[in-house]
Amino acid sequence: MLSAAVKLISPPKMKRELALVCTLMLIACVSAQFFKEPPELPHIVNSAELTAEYEREIVEQTRKAVEDKVLAALHERGIFPEWLVIDCSLDEYNYVRADKVTVYLAEGQSRAAAENAVRETAGDCRIEVITK
Repeated sequence: MLSAAVKLISPPKMKRELALVCTLMLIACVSAQFFKEPPELPHIVNSAELTAEYEREIVEQTRKAVEDKVLAALHERGIFPEWLVIDCSLDEYNYVRADKVTVYLAEGQSRAAAENAVRETAGDCRIEVITK
């Protein structure tokens, strides 16, 4: 098609040369397809592995977001926990929820205030506050 278009628009003296150039370009393009290495295909894992990895990532991101939120609420109340553990899970409807929040407090910090702060931010979950 390109060769025919070139023949139509080229001056009569150059038709033969331009047709030869178009033919050489066509041969080069076709032969390049045979000598080119095939592109490497990505490694495909089964869908169960992809789904499990995706679910783990979603649960971890949610756990981190809840942890940041709970720590901010505790810090607003002047409570600085030594350690905070949040257990999250994915339910049958694919909703991520916090199952249990464990707060480890230093001596002299209020257990009740910590529990209230966690309940306000983490929602309906099991709360355990441990003091030294």
